Amino acid sequence: MYGPEIGDRILISVAKRLRNSVRQQDLVCRYGGDEFAILISNSQVDDALIVASKLSQKLRQPYVFGELTVEPHGKRWCCSTRRNSHD
Repeated sequence: MYGPEIGDRILISVAKRLRNSVRQQDLVCRYGGDEFAILISNSQVDDALIVASKLSQKLRQPYVFGELTVEPHGKRWCCSTRRNSHD
């Protein structure tokens, strides 16, 4: 699984992580290829910064799809398989 297929699965996983990390009344939207917007209702700037920090931590966690692990490193993402990581 590589190319657009893995990209699509990562986008779905990112969307789920975002949705599961905000309140039910907040809105998570994908508005570009790999760009998301989050509308946080009834919050102050300090609250939004706390949410942004929490989301950043969640998104930096590895994405695992069977034997393939994708890890974000800044603007680059690294892929490995379980089979290769034990060699």
